[in-house]
Amino acid sequence: MNTKEINNLIVSNIGYAEKIAKIKKRKITHIPYDDLRSAAFFGLVQAANRFNPKKNDNFLLYAYARIVGSISDYLRELKWCKNNLEKKEVDFEMIQSRNVFISDNFTEDFEKLIGNVNIVKYKEILREYYLMGKNLQSIASQYNVKISMASQMLSSARDKLKTQLEKNQIN
Repeated sequence: MNTKEINNLIVSNIGYAEKIAKIKKRKITHIPYDDLRSAAFFGLVQAANRFNPKKNDNFLLYAYARIVGSISDYLRELKWCKNNLEKKEVDFEMIQSRNVFISDNFTEDFEKLIGNVNIVKYKEILREYYLMGKNLQSIASQYNVKISMASQMLSSARDKLKTQLEKNQIN
């Protein structure tokens, strides 16, 4: 299909994507409609770009699957972000529960805190994750490991930090 045909598919089916977003909005009340509609539009554009009239005879059926899939992808991404934010809040609570003072200058305090960790690689991972806001995927890429290994490395770094904090509290 050429660009003009793809654009025509998108323009002529915008209402269809909006309708699917409205139906999803009835069940997903905590997400703004505009966000669902944007995800639906994204799915519509993907469907139009990937649609092959020789393989599929009904664009709406093809588009429906991609639009719903795009909304689902968006919701999974939101859940992942929410879970990671909650995880970081729990980690900060752990740090604060160890009687570590966190002031307005968080970066400086954080550097003092991770000064307790002896292994340089663990310090770097803690900095990248908490201060630089890198996700596990980018950390994995940086260290040329799988995401699961980056997660284990971060977990080990947290454990080292926790152990050092406990030692410092006892002494």
